[in-house]
Amino acid sequence: MDRASDLITRADAAYQRAAEIVTKRHYATQTYLDALNGLAGLQTVEGHLQDFKLELSKTRFKNFYEGLKLWNESYDRLIGEIDFSLDRLVGIRLIAHRSDISGRLHCDAYSMLDEMDRLKLNRDSLKTQLFIINFCFDESVSSLVKATDAAVNDKAMVTAVSTREATQTGNDSVLSFYNEFRCYALSRIQLFKDYRVGAIFAPFWEVWPTLIYNQRDGLPAEASRHFAEAKRFCSSVMSAKDPVLLTAQ
Repeated sequence: MDRASDLITRADAAYQRAAEIVTKRHYATQTYLDALNGLAGLQTVEGHLQDFKLELSKTRFKNFYEGLKLWNESYDRLIGEIDFSLDRLVGIRLIAHRSDISGRLHCDAYSMLDEMDRLKLNRDSLKTQLFIINFCFDESVSSLVKATDAAVNDKAMVTAVSTREATQTGNDSVLSFYNEFRCYALSRIQLFKDYRVGAIFAPFWEVWPTLIYNQRDGLPAEASRHFAEAKRFCSSVMSAKDPVLLTAQ
């Protein structure tokens, strides 16, 4: 029972950390866009209001780079936490590589999971889902950062509206991808909690192996059922007009 509770605590902590960092990364890009939009309209105001909007934009730029730094410093560790706390317990070890998705993945797609199916990636791999989210975060801001860097050297240059709009669309798509990751992660944690109930009536080592993948027997039926149920549930949730996702218990 204690062992099962410890595994659940670690799984939940890994998910909560991912939720926090992804949300901050998304917000950082949004503040970056807000800063650019504010600078675009700076010529229409004068005096103290212009000074205020300029300082506000500077603060938003600073917040973006701080958010980007936090993401870059946390990402590798986060992948490891998701791998060991959520994926390996159900036999998922492999992760996609950049060559698997670069030039092939559509970050503006309606569903990350549909894209994973199209590219023949394992949709049940939470670390691969997070890898895709990271890739699409980079894609969403790449053109914008290049345009902004060029504007630093050419004061007359203004970042094109189309570039800002494309970044906004990309940032919104990543948030949609994150909602799919969230649904799958919380479904996985709920599965572990269900097994903790079983550990009340039987020793942990008798209950948990019916879930854990092993080389001799392959993937247990219970884990296979979990994957099928997660796909069914999360597909129905994400297709709803106002999706209501699982909440951590």
